[in-house]
Amino acid sequence: MPAQNGSNSLRTMRKRRLLRWLGGAVVVMGLLVMLAWNHWVRARLPSMPTLGGMLSEETLEFGGRQRSHLLYLPARRADKPPLVLVLHGSTSNAAEMREYTAWEFEALADVQGFVVAYPNGVDRVWNDCVASNHPEEEDPTAAPIDDVGYLLRLIAHLQRTEGIDPARVFAMGYSNGAGIAMRVAMEAPGHLHGIGAVATTLPKEADMHCKDGLQAIPFLLMSGTADPFVSYDDGTITMFGMEVGVARPPRQALARFLDVAGYGFEPVKETVPDTVANDGGTVERLTWRADGGPEIVHYVVHGGGHNIPHPTLRFGRIVGPTNGDINAPREIWSFFSRIGKAGGE
Repeated sequence: MPAQNGSNSLRTMRKRRLLRWLGGAVVVMGLLVMLAWNHWVRARLPSMPTLGGMLSEETLEFGGRQRSHLLYLPARRADKPPLVLVLHGSTSNAAEMREYTAWEFEALADVQGFVVAYPNGVDRVWNDCVASNHPEEEDPTAAPIDDVGYLLRLIAHLQRTEGIDPARVFAMGYSNGAGIAMRVAMEAPGHLHGIGAVATTLPKEADMHCKDGLQAIPFLLMSGTADPFVSYDDGTITMFGMEVGVARPPRQALARFLDVAGYGFEPVKETVPDTVANDGGTVERLTWRADGGPEIVHYVVHGGGHNIPHPTLRFGRIVGPTNGDINAPREIWSFFSRIGKAGGE
């Protein structure tokens, strides 16, 4: 009996040691995951500015779904204020897009008096021009998600409720969000009056789901030459090191907008001051203008990744380096503010 008791005690001690070892291993693994997340994925956000307006969440029923958006109304609005739609990328949402633009559009709205709306895509994605993004392509019984119709409904809603100027509706989009902005311009021309597109391109013809009725429109594109997801050189689409498709290189997407504007001339080229020396990149600005035509601008972010350039915001390293020489939201609003004025549309 004493020998049996000793054997049981030994087994109990071994189990306890094993459990302690497993518990320690889980803690270590958790710490490693957290460190990897902080290093590769988590964005470093600047401090949120003091804002004077009101943020609210609203819903609209459209297409048999409750669609939601965040709405920012500055304390002092312009008479018939412009509307800026700020469109998140895939796997993201409206709340995160406020952070990824460093709340800049709201701070600008406080001064300039425009209205800002952050719509949400269904399941954190927009139904843009990429055919493979469409559930009905794989499942013919699936109901297509009409994001173009939803955004037009949202614009009409805000014209009715907030008195926004239907002739000054602009869209800033990041990645997949820029894709849906371009789809609206192609399938419902005249509803948007300027687009600021960041880290995006258009699919090749074989994968093009949009009905391309694009008309001349002011267009600003920001492209990182070190984008790990959308190759600046050849349009290869890569997800975590695996090639998943090929799109048009960003320059070819830009060429579509230049073509409908009738621009066959060379742009004015400028080098943006390299104010942040340790971001590993520089910015070149190419501008096309003509009397009576839309302004088209291409910011080529040399060494930049798949993110929104900003002096103090840093995206996770998984999307490549964040350039700090330009403040993308402010550059985009400056572009929008010129539309309808001298040198604009």
